[in-house]
Amino acid sequence: MKKIRIIFITGLFLLMLSGCREYRKSYETGLSLAAQGNYEEAIRKYRLAISQGMQEPVVYADLAAALQNIGAEDEADEAIGKALESGAEDPATLKKAGIFYLMRSRDATALQYLQASIRSEEEKLSGEDLDTMGYVADIYRRAGAWQEAIRIYNLLISQGFCTLEHEILAGSCYLGLVQHEAACQYFEMAVNNPRITAKHYAVIVRMLREAGAVVNAEDYFARGLRFIEENGGMSRGAFTYRCGKQAEASALLPESDDEETMLIRAAILRDSGDYEAAERIYEELIRNGHDGGNVYNAYMMLKTESGDYTAALQLLQKVQTSEDPEVRADGMWNEVILCERMQDYDAARKKLREYAAGRRLTDTELRELWFLTGE
Repeated sequence: MKKIRIIFITGLFLLMLSGCREYRKSYETGLSLAAQGNYEEAIRKYRLAISQGMQEPVVYADLAAALQNIGAEDEADEAIGKALESGAEDPATLKKAGIFYLMRSRDATALQYLQASIRSEEEKLSGEDLDTMGYVADIYRRAGAWQEAIRIYNLLISQGFCTLEHEILAGSCYLGLVQHEAACQYFEMAVNNPRITAKHYAVIVRMLREAGAVVNAEDYFARGLRFIEENGGMSRGAFTYRCGKQAEASALLPESDDEETMLIRAAILRDSGDYEAAERIYEELIRNGHDGGNVYNAYMMLKTESGDYTAALQLLQKVQTSEDPEVRADGMWNEVILCERMQDYDAARKKLREYAAGRRLTDTELRELWFLTGE
């Protein structure tokens, strides 16, 4: 009898272990699908993991995020409620809940959960908590709580976490405080960071120009041009345009034929109403192998603005097959504009709600949401 009992217990343990392996596999597949932007399949995998016996509350938090991304807000609310009901003390669940409420643009609620998820001391944050503190600092920065945001960015910089990005963001906070020289101390740290690129220089120049620090902006603009000459990464025309100096850029843009520069030239032509000249640039890019999502997105908008909706829909299909989530997101926004131009306002509202579900909207996007939905 004792031997039979041991065999039974061993068999039961192996059965439980097998079930654990199955739901863990389903859950991890769901995470991978969500990372690729395939939220509907991710939802199926999360629900399969739950049906296979997964009880960790974090699966409900991930399910909530995926549901939010497809615009299923009522179901997302139910899932995040289940996650927090059983995972009120679980750091991973609390962090995911914080990120969920960031998606809802509910910063105060997000801040509450993100801060509650932190377990390590500020002076020696764990890798997970460093990432969480980045979200926290961004919330304070968006709220205009510049000093607290700077304090946290300094913590992240001193602990070597995404130093370049946080040096620039800390500088932007000092611009918010109208302390231009203090901002430039952080921008100086950024340009000496080994990961600096021409795009980072352009961001710094635009920030300084918008803050009215014209002399500082011109200094970093000149240094950015020298950086390009030595390291490449962007044409002079594209860099000048990205810095907000459109008048000066017009004379430089014809010098280069890289994808980014040509897309800028086409955008300028499109905005001026010269659709034929802009279309020739898109066709040339595609002929030369530049047939990625960025080109098709821009070409789609030209067809939308010129009223060729059939061609715009065909280009949208190419955008939707892109492996780049940012390209697909741009395509979702462009689809909203296309539906609106076609006077299919019901479809435009539906697409805009889906687009809004998974991201923080810009002022332009918020105005469009209000126009179409009154929300």
